Amino acid sequence: MCDVFGPTGFLRPFQQYEIFKKRPYVYVIGIDKIDRQFSVLRISNAATELELHDGVETFPLREKAAKIRELAGADGSIPDIKKASGIVGFIRFLQGWYLILIAKHKKVGKIGHHFVLCIESTDMYQLFADALKSEEKKFQQQFHALNLSKDFYFSYSYHLSRTVQVNMADAANACAANLEYARHPLYTETDPNKHHRFVWNHFHMTPFLKNEKWQRWCLPIIHGFFHYAKCGSYGWTTEVVLIARRSRFYAGTRYRKRGLNVDGQVANEVETEQLLCEDCTRQLSSGHVMSFVQIRGSVPLFWSQEATAINPKPPIVYPRCDPTLSATRRHFGDLLERYGTPQLVVNLMKARKVDSYEVRLSKHFESAIERMNRELPSPIRMLYRPFDVKNHSKSSASDVYVVFAKLAESVVSRVGFFHTQEPCYGKPLRLQSGVVRTNCVDCLDRTNVLQFFVGLEVLKQQLLALG
Repeated sequence: MCDVFGPTGFLRPFQQYEIFKKRPYVYVIGIDKIDRQFSVLRISNAATELELHDGVETFPLREKAAKIRELAGADGSIPDIKKASGIVGFIRFLQGWYLILIAKHKKVGKIGHHFVLCIESTDMYQLFADALKSEEKKFQQQFHALNLSKDFYFSYSYHLSRTVQVNMADAANACAANLEYARHPLYTETDPNKHHRFVWNHFHMTPFLKNEKWQRWCLPIIHGFFHYAKCGSYGWTTEVVLIARRSRFYAGTRYRKRGLNVDGQVANEVETEQLLCEDCTRQLSSGHVMSFVQIRGSVPLFWSQEATAINPKPPIVYPRCDPTLSATRRHFGDLLERYGTPQLVVNLMKARKVDSYEVRLSKHFESAIERMNRELPSPIRMLYRPFDVKNHSKSSASDVYVVFAKLAESVVSRVGFFHTQEPCYGKPLRLQSGVVRTNCVDCLDRTNVLQFFVGLEVLKQQLLALG
């Protein structure tokens, strides 16, 4: 059966792990509970560098106990076994390497028959044999102070970091070619500086990415938001899913990350996908499946703010000069590669007060868009729409909502949405081409309102498409 994740020959990640030490190695047993198989990965705990061995050959699950006794050695003593439901990746402080493990998780929803899970707690497993020094313990404490139990999601059978349209295109291509085995998306996307944008643990998985045969040890995790709801009316049931994916590039907290970097990666970029499918679409191989994608991100220019207790609203400064707009061009070039045309750029910042830092930033942005559009052929020019929300809301809040509703209708009519009824075997009824990019200063309140109206308009048109 082919679905959005690929054909049946796809090598899914292991769903359970057992880790124990027996010098000179740490043994990691990955268990596939569906195929009733397991594999053994050896990690040297004597070397200063991380050394991974084996982890390719699989064995029947019924032989696991005998394999553990074999690895335990001649003394026959069964070592202490650490259990986990996932591997986030590797991390190193001063002395040596650790495994970051998912200790507990819970189900939060599903996409078709693919369950989506949320991390509840994590743990670290020491891979070196030396006694911990005081400095190492401090780093451990700092790591444990991080809250990794909030807003981190994964699936054992579906690649959450990519859109439904992309996943279904890959699955359909694999089915059309009658492939019994499909490469994992982590290996089909070979440029880590441009792709894997929403795989939050990509850096920690890097040791596994050195060998394509270790792809079953890779568990892509996204950071953001996931919500699942089942809606029914007169016996007709649909499933609605909302996914928000934070980019791992140039991420940070408010005021600390603004603008973009030299590679064209903007601060705090978020891709939001709205998915609607029939409840009967258990395998996502028949039935209606629809999705719509929109993004938000900081103004793609070199600018920054530095908050202090004295000045809660710090001035906007421009720490770097980019006369050729090279970084801004890279940003929109990447959007063009990822989403196609048209690119709808909605700027919700102030546009009235001349002495305002926000107005100046807005004018710099508009000037950059105009300059790039003059150099581009008309089919791929950005469609720029400024809307001063705060100024309009002073006159009439209801009038702002009317403008937002009209703007949302215009956006959806231009880029469309993905719609298919036979995901793997038929041609999609519709494709989304292009994307709407929304920003204000913080990409929070005003951006939230517009994206809400866009999502509402998409839902209306999706329900109309269902008849």
